[in-house]
Amino acid sequence: MPIVLARDVPPRSMRQGKKFAMLGRRIDNAKVALAAGVEPLPGERIGRQAPEYWAPQRNLRRAVDKARERLDYAYSAFNALK
Repeated sequence: MPIVLARDVPPRSMRQGKKFAMLGRRIDNAKVALAAGVEPLPGERIGRQAPEYWAPQRNLRRAVDKARERLDYAYSAFNALK
């Protein structure tokens, strides 16, 4: 699945645009970290993924989800002000 970056979202105002850009960068950074963390490190694979592999994976996925939630909240708050 290709990585979809959030930085292409057009801002509606300069101040909100900066906030959206910052939140978009957080999502992008979290997605890149998640993609980089998928490959197991030495010692994390013993026929199947060792337990040490799954904890960082959960944390990386949570980081992506949390960044996405923050951006969604910012957009909904901005749209509520219209």
